[in-house]
Amino acid sequence: AMQMDMGISPRLWALLGGVFIVIGVITYSKRVMITIGKKITEMVPLMALVAVLSHSLTVYIFTHIGVPVSSSQAIVGAVAGVGSVNGFRSVNFRMLGKIGTGWLFTPISAFTFAIVIRLVIWKF
Repeated sequence: AMQMDMGISPRLWALLGGVFIVIGVITYSKRVMITIGKKITEMVPLMALVAVLSHSLTVYIFTHIGVPVSSSQAIVGAVAGVGSVNGFRSVNFRMLGKIGTGWLFTPISAFTFAIVIRLVIWKF
């Protein structure tokens, strides 16, 4: 297997990765919380509790049986589910469609970026 460390320690790579995660949290986490908490369906605190419990149970079960699972997908599904109890008209399916489109194109984009970035870095 090829190794590409560029003379940088694993700790420095981990620190760099952590910095980029922090940047993502600082810049986008509020928007994500607003989208999930308010733009899929209007929720009251009890509905939010049911969504979080449903999300946690889903992640626990899938993890227990060894299936990789996305916490983000689980919470979106739980929020849509708890909202649908009030009738499907209370769920913003247009927003769910946008989220689903993101889920479709995110891995494809990341795959492509990883190839391009790796090829660029490998040249140096």
